[in-house]
Amino acid sequence: MYAFGLVETNRFDEAEQNALLGLDLNRNDGWATHALTHVYEMTGQFDKGLAFLDNTVKDWEVNPLEFYL
Repeated sequence: MYAFGLVETNRFDEAEQNALLGLDLNRNDGWATHALTHVYEMTGQFDKGLAFLDNTVKDWEVNPLEFYL
């Protein structure tokens, strides 16, 4: 969540570092994934953002069946 706040205040380098730290601690961290994706979006690194999401889809994808268990 901290990384997302950094994105919202245009502190993209710090946001990226904190989002990556969050993902190192928990690869399923939705806030870190969200923040890092916004870093790539806001800095014009669209290819990097798409590659990140493609490579980590299993980490943040919700299985609808598991959601209700």
